[in-house]
Formats: sequence, C-alpha cells, structure tokens
Amino acid sequence: MEPGSMDGLRPIGGQEQQQPSKEDNIDTPNNNHEEQPTKKREAKAIQPNQTLYIRNLNEKIKKDDMQHSLFHLFGLYGDILEITVKKNLKMKGQAFVVFSSVDNAQKAQHDLQGHTFFEKKMEIQYAKQPSDATLKARGEFDKYEIKKRFQRKKENEAKEREQKRKNMEEQIEEVKGDIDDIQDKMKETLEEEKRLMLESQKKTLTFENLPKNVTEDQVRHLLTHYQGIKDVFVNPGTCVAVVEFETHANADLAKRGVHDYEWVPGSKLAVNFK
Repeated sequence: MEPGSMDGLRPIGGQEQQQPSKEDNIDTPNNNHEEQPTKKREAKAIQPNQTLYIRNLNEKIKKDDMQHSLFHLFGLYGDILEITVKKNLKMKGQAFVVFSSVDNAQKAQHDLQGHTFFEKKMEIQYAKQPSDATLKARGEFDKYEIKKRFQRKKENEAKEREQKRKNMEEQIEEVKGDIDDIQDKMKETLEEEKRLMLESQKKTLTFENLPKNVTEDQVRHLLTHYQGIKDVFVNPGTCVAVVEFETHANADLAKRGVHDYEWVPGSKLAVNFK
C-alpha cells in the first residue's frame, strides 16, 4: 500500500465517516455554534490549506516521541511534508502538520477533530499562513520572505525586551515602595524605643491636685508604702509637689499606686513623670 493511500484503512472511530453537511452539528473550528460571531468570522476567513494547526496536545510527552506519533497518525491520510512540534513556553502543546495536498489535510482535519491523543482531545484548525515546506514546494520561498520573517522576529524580540524592561521598572517601583514602608516602620520603632528608654531613666514624679497647704511630711505619709524616696519638695501656696526616687522602678510603682487617688473628696491626684 502506498504511504499516502487511504485504501484498505479504517478511518479513526472504526466506521466510514462522511464530510459534514451544513445541517450536521459537528464541533469543528469552521462549524462551532457556541463560538462568538467574531470568532466565527475569523474561522471562516481561514481557507482550507495544506497546513494543520493542532492544539491541546499532551505537554508531558517528549518532543521526539510526539513528532513520531503525529507522523504515524496523520500519515494515514497522505504524504506529510513536515511536522513541527512546539515546546517553547508560549507554544507548548501545539504542533503544525504539513500535507502535500489540501484534500489530505481536509480529510485529516475532519476525521481527527476531537480525537483523543495521549489522553487529550486534539483541537485542529487550518494554519493562517502557509508553512515553509509549502512555500518551498511551490517555489515561492525566496530571500525576500526570509528577510521579512527575520525583520518580524527582530521586532517581536524588541517588543519582548521592552515589555521585560517595563515589568522590571514596575517591580523596582514596588520594591522601592516596600523599602519606604519598612524605613517608616523602623523609624517609628526607633522613636518608640527611644521614648521608652528616656522614660525608663526618669525618677521624678509631679503630684498635682493636692490639698492646699499640704506639707512634705503629709506627702511622705501618703507614700509610706513605697520605697526609694530620696527627696520631697512642696511648692508653697500651690497644690503641687515633686518627689524624687532612687530608681525609675520605684517611681513607676508609686505612680501606679496613687495616680487618680481621691485624697480630697471630689479631687483625684494627677501623678506623672517629670
């Protein structure tokens, strides 16, 4: 049997398949009723040609194994000029199969649309542009085409570099913003630690809202249960006294104990570090 002959072979699915009519509801790129109108127009614009564009291939299969298996499967429909399996990041799971004739490509596209291949259903469309192999077979693959393709490649690479540069700048700005936030938080933390450190060095308390004409002895009596008193000073004619302690801990304990104490009915003591 000739490599490109279909005689004696059963089509995929085990039974003879007919070309889809206008009334048939077959889910192919050119007859998908669920697609949006725009997509329908795009699909109709792509005329049947020798190159099939295949998507949804199993990405776990090695490139050589996938290419070999595609050749054996699509080779049942006619002579194949070229099979290209894509493995780069943007084109993973995709391939192009180039037949020697449009009729063979149409038959393969019809029969294998949705066929389960390595546990995934293939999606097959006609390629938008003729392949290199097709152009070479027609004698249309000239230096001008190579030059245009090289120029497009350079333009695409330039766009990718520009996009990477913009992404990098955005990431740098985000990092700068994070650094500014961290610096602000560090500054706040340092100021708080400084305040606490200075607070911890204070040993003198001011007492306000004391009874009029209060004496030093009366203030000492008020603080009988607190240790570390070094000196007591009462400002004559006022309701204010100043008490110095030996340590900050002594002063802090006294402050906590007598602050808001109602020594005179209706008047609470106000005790703060000086």
